[in-house]
Amino acid sequence: MNAENLTTEVIWEKVHSELQTHPEACLVFDDTVLDKRFSSKIELVRRQ
Repeated sequence: MNAENLTTEVIWEKVHSELQTHPEACLVFDDTVLDKRFSSKIELVRRQ
């Protein structure tokens, strides 16, 4: 991903067909990068 130019338009083009819409839903992207020693303390973070 580092070599790709991932603009919001490019990301949307790749994922919009996979999403289900709902009037009360919202989609949030967060590109925050944290040191791994803190990742276990982030709510909802799980080992993949």
